[in-house]
Amino acid sequence: AGGTALRLTGCDIVTPRGRCLAQGLSVTMSAGGDVDGNLAVIGPPGSGKSAFCRVITGLWPLPLGEAAIPQGQVYTCPQKLLVPTSAISLRDFLTYPTVLGVDEEKEKVLRHDLQTLRVEGIVEREGLDAVQAWHTRLSFGEQQSLAIVRLLFHCGGCGGDGTGSFAIIDDCLSGIKPEILEEVYALFVERGIRVVTCLEALTPPLDKAHGRELRLGQRNTQGWRLEHLCERA
Repeated sequence: AGGTALRLTGCDIVTPRGRCLAQGLSVTMSAGGDVDGNLAVIGPPGSGKSAFCRVITGLWPLPLGEAAIPQGQVYTCPQKLLVPTSAISLRDFLTYPTVLGVDEEKEKVLRHDLQTLRVEGIVEREGLDAVQAWHTRLSFGEQQSLAIVRLLFHCGGCGGDGTGSFAIIDDCLSGIKPEILEEVYALFVERGIRVVTCLEALTPPLDKAHGRELRLGQRNTQGWRLEHLCERA
């Protein structure tokens, strides 16, 4: 998996209604967890951040250009969080749509990640086997935190080594404190997970967690600009 890459070459990103958001976009992300390879996608609302995510996950077709997307290795935490509305166990909520069952080793990883996100109290209070309609029980910040725990779970092959996986985080971190995000992104590096983060602005600590910045909504002919953050510092 070390040679795996997610690649866009000369791509036009166009909405279903025909609006072109970016022309001739080319970017390559190799697998691996080093900070330098992580990509921050920055732009105001409507600039194409979510559209970019849909393209690199294969959800949107490309009218022009080529995309190489590693199958089964790209996992998304979308802006509109994927929250099951039926009553299920907290364990199943954390691993959705995978049904984990009882697995002590993977449960240990889940508990570690819950502690990293500072939401282990939910498990202590409710228990992993508690069945609830969790979308009615959790705050927005708790839902975001648990969504990141779920992302880590899936990127790590259901709790294992994440080398070769790509985590796409689409502007869904607003409810998580900066000091916690710093630990989360260190965990991505530790597990060999490449990260693409979409944000309106790149601020601490996430500016230190990415090596490149793709700016969308630019007033140039292509509508985008790619920079190495070390060159701009």
